[in-house]
Amino acid sequence: MQKDFRHITVVANGAVNKPIHDPKRETTGTMDFGFGRPLTRHMGAMAEVRFVSTFDIKRERLLVVNFGLMRSLRDNMVLYANVGRSLFSDGEFGNTYVGVGIKFELTPKE
Repeated sequence: MQKDFRHITVVANGAVNKPIHDPKRETTGTMDFGFGRPLTRHMGAMAEVRFVSTFDIKRERLLVVNFGLMRSLRDNMVLYANVGRSLFSDGEFGNTYVGVGIKFELTPKE
């Protein structure tokens, strides 16, 4: 779901993660909340909070916060970078996440 406000866009996502070939792993759910806003005509900033857990919220829990920037390079090409940190994780130390990439938007010709 996405809702655009005057100065910010809010996005909420949910997913069910069902392992297919690993009977020892449990089905988990994912909840994502993202917030973003344009900084300039070609650049935007975003933040994300993601929570993953079994449906009883007792196992395989993970809470991650990410921050990032996106920059339009062309009409169909976007450069992005993000950095994040796990704030809570079952039985593990906190992890730092860093990502950089290019997103291509492919549209069919009419």
